[in-house]
Amino acid sequence: MTDDRDRDVNLLRNASNGNEWAFCTLFEEYHRAMFRCSYRLTNSSSAADDITQECFLQLVMHPERFDPKRGSLRQYMYGMVRNLSRQFWRVAGREVLWDDVLNDTEETSISFDSLEQEELSRAVQCAVAQLPPLQREALVLVAFEELSLQQAADILGTDLGTLKSRLFRARGALRRILRPYGEHAVSPGQKEVPHESFE
Repeated sequence: MTDDRDRDVNLLRNASNGNEWAFCTLFEEYHRAMFRCSYRLTNSSSAADDITQECFLQLVMHPERFDPKRGSLRQYMYGMVRNLSRQFWRVAGREVLWDDVLNDTEETSISFDSLEQEELSRAVQCAVAQLPPLQREALVLVAFEELSLQQAADILGTDLGTLKSRLFRARGALRRILRPYGEHAVSPGQKEVPHESFE
């Protein structure tokens, strides 16, 4: 294990035993990334808050589920956020097409009146939210959370070829959806999503 993983294992063990400092340290380190990821997967700040809180709750209640030999704590938590986001869609009773193919002929676009940065950021989030969940998960983990292809594939339980295919289709779909913005479109790899809870 690396020093970082040893440190996280110790923090998690102490946090699960009621050590407030250890919990706060983990929370400060991982809260922002988990909220950002869940927000991009659900397109809902309230759902992202709930998912992030549940992620930390499950983490300290069941520390034995984290196996540092299989990856970092951050990777493990991304997997938890992904599963909790899927539960959110099921509980909400939303009709979700999990198939990772978006109809290329589908006329999906975002209209715009101005090209201010904040509006563009919202447009990108809206475009990401329109992607089929399998594409969205791949794009969020690789382009936004900047995980390696192998790390993302491990979290999503898929092989590299499938992951690359989903990323290719996701980026193509975003180009079509964001076409009205032309050269002003924000890159799908931008780090920030306009939401105050990130700060």
